[in-house]
Amino acid sequence: MLHRSWNIRCLVAVVSAACLLVAMPSAVADIATVRCVIQPDARSATISVTNPLNSEASCRATCTFETATYDDKPRITCTGPVSAGKEAELCVMHAQTSPLVKFLEGSADCRKLQ
Repeated sequence: MLHRSWNIRCLVAVVSAACLLVAMPSAVADIATVRCVIQPDARSATISVTNPLNSEASCRATCTFETATYDDKPRITCTGPVSAGKEAELCVMHAQTSPLVKFLEGSADCRKLQ
């Protein structure tokens, strides 16, 4: 009886894992192109994303900059809908301290809207 109970538990675990795997593809994000551009005034930057999918998506972008102040590295994360295959400006960052002097890194991803 103990052996049969163990087999049922294993079967339940396998079926549960399979259900999670089937649901998972909608949660996977595609890597997107991000543009983090410091504006001529050095007090703001625009953050844009290009949606790589063939349908409208919810996109997220993160950009990190450097200022003239030691160890001051402002970071911004923006989200918003982006049309299929299009680039869209998600947000504008305004420097709160020193002027922005250098773009350090950026990343973006998009998830298909359900």
